[in-house]
Amino acid sequence: MMEQFKKTVVGFADTLTIFKNFLTKRQEEKQSFKVEDLARYFLGPEFTEGLHNAAQDIKILSTLIDKINVPNDKIISMAKSTPFILADRALKKYFKGAVTSVIASKIALGRINLTTLKKAFQLGGYDSVKLLLAENINNKPRVTKNEKTIKAIVDRLATFASPPEIKPGTFVQFVHDNADFNIDTIDGKGMFHYMGTIEIATPADGIQPR
Repeated sequence: MMEQFKKTVVGFADTLTIFKNFLTKRQEEKQSFKVEDLARYFLGPEFTEGLHNAAQDIKILSTLIDKINVPNDKIISMAKSTPFILADRALKKYFKGAVTSVIASKIALGRINLTTLKKAFQLGGYDSVKLLLAENINNKPRVTKNEKTIKAIVDRLATFASPPEIKPGTFVQFVHDNADFNIDTIDGKGMFHYMGTIEIATPADGIQPR
C-alpha cells in the first residue's frame, strides 16, 4: 500500500510556508495566516463557512493559491518529496534523544534513509557511518563531520542493530554473567536483576551482516 501511495503522491507542499513567502507585507505586519482569516480577506466572508473540515479546507486552500497567483513551479520548488518526508519521520523517531531533530532532517536531506544507515553500520561500523555522513559534497559535509554527533548516531545504531547471521559450521561460544542490584530490601521492591550475554564466533568471516 505504501509503495502505491508513493507512486500516486509524489510530494507535499506546506501552504503556510507558501503564503508567508508570497504575502511578505502581511508577514511584516504580523497579520494572521489562519485559513479563515485568509479566506475572509482574499475571498470573502462566505468562504469561511464549513472550514476545519478536511475536504472544505483543501478546496479553500486551492482557491487561495489561485487567487494569490502562486506559480506551479514555485509550489514544486517549495514542496518536499514523499520519500523525504517518510525518511525524515522515521529518522526523527529512531534517533529521538540521541541527536536533534535538525540533524535527523539533515540526514534525510542528504538522501540517506534509515535502511542505508543501518547497512553502513553493519558493513563497517563507525568508519562506514562516518564516511557516509561526512562525505564531501561541494566542499561541505553531506550531513556532519562532528565526531560527537556521529558517535551518538553510531551508538543508537549499535543499540538497535540486528544480530549478524552466523554461517553453518562456525564455532560459537556464549558467555553469560549476571548483575544484581539492591537485592536486600525489607519490602522486596526496587530490586534489579540483569543477565548479559556475549556471543563469540570464529573464524571472523563466519559472521555475516544481515
